[in-house]
Amino acid sequence: MPSRFGGVTFWFAQLSEFREMLSSVPDNSFGQDELDRSRRMSAEPTRATYLASCFLLRRVIGAYLDLSPPEIELVRGEHGKPSLTESKAHGILHFNLSHGGDAWLCGVSREHVIGVDVETRSRVPNAERLATRVLSAQERLALANLESSDDTTKDAAFLRCWTRKEAVLKATGSGFSWAAREIDVGIESEFKRAALPQKPGWEAGVWSIELPTSGFAAAAVIKSGTVTPPSSTMHKLSL
Repeated sequence: MPSRFGGVTFWFAQLSEFREMLSSVPDNSFGQDELDRSRRMSAEPTRATYLASCFLLRRVIGAYLDLSPPEIELVRGEHGKPSLTESKAHGILHFNLSHGGDAWLCGVSREHVIGVDVETRSRVPNAERLATRVLSAQERLALANLESSDDTTKDAAFLRCWTRKEAVLKATGSGFSWAAREIDVGIESEFKRAALPQKPGWEAGVWSIELPTSGFAAAAVIKSGTVTPPSSTMHKLSL
């Protein structure tokens, strides 16, 4: 009964389990903008991954609202964050999704504005150069001060920080129109409160998530005032 879940609920799926079923999913299960975007994708694997992600989101949201996938009306904000149209909101339902490689993650909450991010890479060829562009001064110092000088350890710390930062930016709906390096989310896994200089009086709460598969993931919630750690649960979707 997903509508009874409090806090934040995470839904995880492996996209490869769902791509083959797309041949039996009618076009009216998707929004016209989703179909148009998929038709502009020249590579079939990319198209299949995108449509599988769209279908999974509609399946999850439909479970909360007792709606079939075709009944769900979605709109996207200026920077791409999806939300329900006002006519289909059924009260407040916040959600966000991300996928990387075969991993798909969606966070849903009736209480918190949320953002999630997934990264399945394990190496970052230009980590030092990227760090100067997207990490705060405190984060760069923490990365430089890691006890291990091993590239694998530093890449893991960078990717952990990267997913945390993207989760915050996705929660705000701003994308990288905000300067990422102005938000300090830390390079560790623990819950951390982060001030939002571009949104005075608001802050983010961000934490890393352990996936059922390899990779890095994070979630963030934002609110006016002080953020406290929300309760959370993880569920795996399957056919």
